[in-house]
Amino acid sequence: MKQKQIKKFDQLKHCGIKHTLNKRKIVKNISNYNLTQDEEDLLSLGMNFAVSSQKIPKVEIIASTESTARKLNKEDGQQLRTGVALILQKSKPPKSNISKKQHTALTNLKRNKNIVILPADKGNATVVMDRCEYKMKMKKLLDDEYTYKQLPNDPTTKIENKITKALKSIEEKKLISKEQRLKLAPQHSTPPQIYGLPKIHKENVPLRPIVSAINSPTHPLAKFLVKIIGPVTGKTNSYIKNSTHFMEKINSPAINSKDTMISFDVVSLFTKVPMKEVIPILKMILEQDDSLEDRTAITPGELCNLVELCVKSTYFCFEETFYEQKEGASMGSPLSPILANIYMERLEEEAIKNFPLKPSLWCRYVDDVFALWPHDNESIQDFKLHLNKQNKHIQFTTEEENENKIAFLDVQIERKNNKFITSIFRKKTHTDKYLNYKSNHHPRILSGVVKCLTDRAKKLCHPSEIEQELKHLKEVFLANGYPEQTINSNIKSKRNSTTNNSTKAQDETIKYLVIPYVKGISEKIEHVCRSLNIETVFTSTPTLKKHLMKVKTPREKSKIKGVVYEIPCMDCSMVYIGETRRTLDKRLKEHQYAVKRHDEKNGIAVHAWNSNHKVNWLEAKVKERVENYTRRRITEAVVIQSLPSTSNLDNGLELNPTWQPIIASL
Repeated sequence: MKQKQIKKFDQLKHCGIKHTLNKRKIVKNISNYNLTQDEEDLLSLGMNFAVSSQKIPKVEIIASTESTARKLNKEDGQQLRTGVALILQKSKPPKSNISKKQHTALTNLKRNKNIVILPADKGNATVVMDRCEYKMKMKKLLDDEYTYKQLPNDPTTKIENKITKALKSIEEKKLISKEQRLKLAPQHSTPPQIYGLPKIHKENVPLRPIVSAINSPTHPLAKFLVKIIGPVTGKTNSYIKNSTHFMEKINSPAINSKDTMISFDVVSLFTKVPMKEVIPILKMILEQDDSLEDRTAITPGELCNLVELCVKSTYFCFEETFYEQKEGASMGSPLSPILANIYMERLEEEAIKNFPLKPSLWCRYVDDVFALWPHDNESIQDFKLHLNKQNKHIQFTTEEENENKIAFLDVQIERKNNKFITSIFRKKTHTDKYLNYKSNHHPRILSGVVKCLTDRAKKLCHPSEIEQELKHLKEVFLANGYPEQTINSNIKSKRNSTTNNSTKAQDETIKYLVIPYVKGISEKIEHVCRSLNIETVFTSTPTLKKHLMKVKTPREKSKIKGVVYEIPCMDCSMVYIGETRRTLDKRLKEHQYAVKRHDEKNGIAVHAWNSNHKVNWLEAKVKERVENYTRRRITEAVVIQSLPSTSNLDNGLELNPTWQPIIASL
């Protein structure tokens, strides 16, 4: 009874106390546009806030469910279809997770072409800038003739051809299969795009250049190579995998906590890495790697040729103008961190070996270094000068401990009574903004945020600092809209947990269902799947970042790969529905040729000639983007069968009758 009263008293203590975040810190408006209160309230939800959909994505749910059902035995497949179909038939659209005023604010912000809205470089703040100022700063950045040069045209096709030729050569030597070659060979690629994130902690708010290389010519090959060459790095004593690994290093009994703490930082490492030196080092390491044959049949020489193809592709696009990064590893490539690591391992090894005074500890995470210096402080500068002489382009900056404190990664290290006391380090720009509880994410994701930060506190905080950190987290999550019970239960669960968090290897026997998250509906579908031993994976609806961050040149939908499309007739209401793994514009040319030669196997051609109608090619549009072939075929069939009549010669892929009532209501 006494415990219940104490618990009730604790709950009452929080009643009436409003935990809030500093909106001015979360939303940085440096534009000439005055945000309305509703616009500011919307942006303060955070760029990762997922806005719930006004409609249930039934077509996508049907396609994903049918695709999974076809992988099951007949009985389980039908049980899955029936269960999901019943849920969809009874379900109503979910309530919006933002107010009507915020919906209006979202519409107004999307229409405002005079501003750009984007996340800050660090701290999870949202920044509003004048578009003209953003463009001016990007142009100034790209005008740096020592780093970038403008190209006369788009080199995408040329790079695609080079990679395709190299892969064919390797296939002919039987080092990869035809299937591998087709998977890695780029087709219908898009140029990498550069954009800038504002460094709000610096004077005049400069931009940090970021290159988005997804769907670029080298991206599939680079991801493939990462799996092969990735294991050759991280074998030196200086290597730091993450903050937890760093904690193991500094808590070693061999560490002398009286030594001076220093941090080193390499200035603009990726754009300075000398690739002409890195490739030969990589080849030598691969030749000495006894386990390479277990990962691939490709020889070290051939691997290095492929790596070189990827890293030499340092081009990108900004507002339809093409540029090339003159030196260093290409920004946005998954290979760049690995190659930077390989070079830094060699540089630091030689530098430390050739200097008379040695650090007692040297820990490096890519371009950040934590060191313990057991010598006089004057010699620190001598060592820094020595480091900077190794390569005139690779320059280190240093920061020494201040009042017995220094930060490294997200850890603050403090010397107390000749012992290291660690706690969580937060920069001045840190906003305490995490995923808002109202965001359209599965509760498991929201609970995971609390558990993740609790786990971080357990691993990084000294025992004397844990309580203070957990108290801070509770206040922060309350301010982010999390119910107190949710916070406490997840903190308690993670704090008492002794399980290993290592990533489990994916079990190929487990079947997965990937569907969009719809509150109240996805949970019911998850329950059906659980009874059939099917793992459910939920994708979120578009976030505020997706809605509002418009700094990249939008890609024409006709140039997107893997789509279901619609081609209307100019003289009647008839439409043709199709699917293609290629781009719509490529498929349109084939349809146009089919009409021209009266192809009786083409629905558009048959309708055009039999009815003497014209095809409205200009109004052809993408209906859905679906990369997976099976789901794309199912989506095509669902769309065809949902329409009263089409110019298709058939109804597409045969669908299970279970779906017909739902398709008829679409």
